[in-house]
Amino acid sequence: MGQTSTRRLTLPLFVISTLSAAVSAYQAPKLPKVKDNSAQNNSIEVITVTAQKRVENILQVPISITSLNSDSMTKTGIRQLNEIAEFVPNLTMTTTNDFSSSISIRGVGSASRNIGFDARVGLYLDGVYIGQSPAHNQDLLDLERIEVLRGPQGTLFGKNNVAGAINLISKKPTDEFSGAVGFSIGNYDLQQYTAMFNTPLGDNVAAKFSFNQYQRSGFTENISTGNWLDAQDNYAYRGQIKATPFDNLEVNFSFDRLRSERLSFDGEPITNTLGSAKNSEVVARNKVSFDVDPNEDRDIKGEILTIDWDIANNYFIKSITGHREVYLNYINDFDFSNAAVSYLDYLDDYSQWSQEFQLISPEGDFQYVAGLYYYQQNADTKRLPTVGDETLALFTGVPRSTFEAGAALGDPSSIAMLSAFQPGVLSTVGNVETESFATFFNSNYRFNEAFTLDLGFRFSSEEKNVDWTVSSIDPATGIPVIPIFNLANGQVIDKRRDNDFSPLVSLNYRLNEQVNTYLKYATGYKSGGYNVDFLTQAQLDAGIEFDKETVTSYEIGLKGHLLDQRITFSSALFYSSYDDYQINQLINLDAGTTALSIRNAAQVETRGLEFDLTYRLTPDFQLNIALGLLDAEFTKFPAGGSNGEDLSGEKLPGVSDYTFNISAQYYYPLPALNAELSATLSYNYQDDYNTDLDGLSQITLANGELLAIGQVNGFGVMNASVGLEPLDNGISVFLWVRNLTNEDNAIILGEKSFFGTRRNVYLNPRTFGLSAKYSF
Repeated sequence: MGQTSTRRLTLPLFVISTLSAAVSAYQAPKLPKVKDNSAQNNSIEVITVTAQKRVENILQVPISITSLNSDSMTKTGIRQLNEIAEFVPNLTMTTTNDFSSSISIRGVGSASRNIGFDARVGLYLDGVYIGQSPAHNQDLLDLERIEVLRGPQGTLFGKNNVAGAINLISKKPTDEFSGAVGFSIGNYDLQQYTAMFNTPLGDNVAAKFSFNQYQRSGFTENISTGNWLDAQDNYAYRGQIKATPFDNLEVNFSFDRLRSERLSFDGEPITNTLGSAKNSEVVARNKVSFDVDPNEDRDIKGEILTIDWDIANNYFIKSITGHREVYLNYINDFDFSNAAVSYLDYLDDYSQWSQEFQLISPEGDFQYVAGLYYYQQNADTKRLPTVGDETLALFTGVPRSTFEAGAALGDPSSIAMLSAFQPGVLSTVGNVETESFATFFNSNYRFNEAFTLDLGFRFSSEEKNVDWTVSSIDPATGIPVIPIFNLANGQVIDKRRDNDFSPLVSLNYRLNEQVNTYLKYATGYKSGGYNVDFLTQAQLDAGIEFDKETVTSYEIGLKGHLLDQRITFSSALFYSSYDDYQINQLINLDAGTTALSIRNAAQVETRGLEFDLTYRLTPDFQLNIALGLLDAEFTKFPAGGSNGEDLSGEKLPGVSDYTFNISAQYYYPLPALNAELSATLSYNYQDDYNTDLDGLSQITLANGELLAIGQVNGFGVMNASVGLEPLDNGISVFLWVRNLTNEDNAIILGEKSFFGTRRNVYLNPRTFGLSAKYSF
């Protein structure tokens, strides 16, 4: 890795080695695996997870994992998935539009805004894979917890994920009648209504229904239409039935739906459409001037059938059958101005089926999970962007009427210019079918009380079939649209197959009864695909296929608890190397515009540290600290820049050297009310990072003026809440505030669009409100 990489690892290695030495020297008294907290009020509640398909203490799982429960999400005012990144080291999620939502773990991620391109981070709902970017930003509806797993995941999951996985785990029906109704109100016209009802339907059957409706006004005004962008208007529901017809058989069926209609937001333009001068239409913050309001219409639904069967001697067979559908209609102003240059009208439709079988052995010195997985997805796209009359004036500075007058007089140059910038409708229409088969195995063998060896593998075979047509011929007139840009015309009918074998080895060592450490080697892959997006003819002729990507990862972990379980900690030092890294980027063209490119053009290395610590100072006061150190760079990326620059050695965009979160919770008992008063304060900090793939920090405008782009300054966000909580059923009330100090730092600086427009995205402003819930 060289001297630079070695220096970057010095601090994480020092932290790990120092902590390891300290806990090794500390010979703590023996404790049971799961301690009864009633005997020791200062001890921290044991967190259990199911990341390895068994209910386990999180401190004994050899994975870098963070778990968030429903209580912590309620107190921090989190309502959607993309808001959890503040609290999880080395996790980021986009917060603007949901069309191209992107999740990154340890610096790598991707938005699957293209039906031929898969995400790097897997999202799962009750074990069912949700792979499409438009479906990623879920409402957090009646969840028991969220588990964030970092690093390649494939030997325990149906789909292989090169960067990590996020598990959304629902609260299951119980055999007691219960329910809850609640509401939230806040600034920006926030209104949220929730309801949950659980009821037994007999001795062995229970049902549950959960509902959530969420509305909020936008943060950015479109002065051309008078509407506010980044608004929210959605509802979600989930129905569940749990049946245990026999003592050794449990069946869970669920159905869910999310409907979301929102005026979305893709940044405030800081330049004109071509990126050659500062934006003169609007100079105020939180205001834009678009002739078309960006908006999204999402419809996400599905059904899940899970069967758990104790076949004999504590051997279990689990079957997970999932069906998902995702519909998205996305409209956006392509030129980010009030001129009628262009606007997008995209319609993507996904339908998927998956079937997973798991054989889970009894717990013992040798235990394992073996699985078979089948996944089928049918993805359709119909994208019809409109190029308007004012495109000619945009690129020439001369009104179209002037050229029309010249053409009427027979001027050849005017006729040529009108033809070169002919308005009309472009189109890409097509289908990508994906079929994947996999078998996976994960085992651990305990040699003695101290040493355990984990072995696993995954074999995958995935085929993609594409039938896709791109056209720059207007369907109404039959005339080529803006032929000066040499946009593609043609059809691709093709198929490709990727086969991959990904092993895992982990050696786990118990330093003492309270501290565990592990050393892990893991691999994974991301399937290849097709760049079914708007391309130039040269790109189409060269081929739109790209190959699979692979990752090799090494990880050292240290987890445990100290001081009679008043302190728990978890740490992981990691290094990952990606080969044939798939890059989705805009590249500059001679015509002054850009083109979307997906190619295998780079090798990437990521390295860093994650550290979580919880300290229960008193029975009523708890402190949480989470730290992430990260270095992610292109180790090999010749001709990788938008102008063909060599980006070898450059950092990946959006990666901070460090992030941290510190939070405190205080509880004050109120015996007379059979309740307690709780207060939570958290501070989340993200260090400097660059959002420009080329690593630029400024550009030169046409008048010679310099414009800052790319380099985002570090910023911190403070959240707080105070509430009254019953110790059993009753009314709970919370006052909460997010971004308490109203920080307005940019989180994306000068991002480039198709025509060259540079745009900024800023932190959401301070939001606050009151939430109340009655549980019975």
